[in-house]
Amino acid sequence: MDNARLEGQSLWGVAEDGCTTSNAFDTTVKRAVARTQFVEAMARIASSVWVVNADGARESPGRTVTAMFPLSADHSTVMISIKFRSRLADVIGAAGRFSLAMLAEGQEKIADAFAGKGEVHDRYAEGDWTQWPSGQPHLLGAVAAFDCVLEKVMPMNDHTLFIGQVIGADWARDKRPLLWYDREYHSVSFSRT
Repeated sequence: MDNARLEGQSLWGVAEDGCTTSNAFDTTVKRAVARTQFVEAMARIASSVWVVNADGARESPGRTVTAMFPLSADHSTVMISIKFRSRLADVIGAAGRFSLAMLAEGQEKIADAFAGKGEVHDRYAEGDWTQWPSGQPHLLGAVAAFDCVLEKVMPMNDHTLFIGQVIGADWARDKRPLLWYDREYHSVSFSRT
């Protein structure tokens, strides 16, 4: 980008919904790569495997995801990405809270159950589940688990981004995370020098 063009201009603005937006890019120019290219490149990114849950008045849907990341340690916030208009997105929005757990090696069956694989009718039959004080599902034996209150909802194309403030946290030092890479589960190999 031409520095002369940016001189004296702010790169950031505020949209009507109060979200900060970048003014540095011309949004009228579509430069996205083809979906197949994007999907193939994304398959090469190693990610931790998470299960996101929400307990509503009548149901507790959940989903296996890799799109989770911490936003701020100072404000104890995380962000997850859930398919737009899914039952899970609807329940998170209505309940105003969600929980999530980073799966450990050996918890592949839990990941598969919440990804909709196999004949598992009761997804919560896999794993050792209890509840957070908030009533949200809590997976015991996970590498890390969080109970969150919803702070912000942002629609983004075919997904919804949910930002939650962490109000409960649990972790296990003796567990290694389950990874998803190139469309398969993998283990972490630590070598200390």
